[in-house]
Amino acid sequence: MTTPVSPPIQEAPGDAGAGRVMQTPEIEPLTVAPEDQARNVVDLIHRAVERYPTREAMRWKLPKSRRAGGSTEATWTSRTYREM
Repeated sequence: MTTPVSPPIQEAPGDAGAGRVMQTPEIEPLTVAPEDQARNVVDLIHRAVERYPTREAMRWKLPKSRRAGGSTEATWTSRTYREM
């Protein structure tokens, strides 16, 4: 008596490597000179304001509920480090 043999299962292109473990590249440690290290986040932001006062610090769109006149057209708003 023979046992029926099923055909081999073909992996779909999206499943390629599904059983493999992703290798993480070795990460180099960040080295910062002691005089450049910030004491805290506030100090870090203060230094950014001093170094880059005219650079864009933030950019966002207002939510629909806060737009003037209930406009569906959103415009970008941005602030520089100096304005912050």
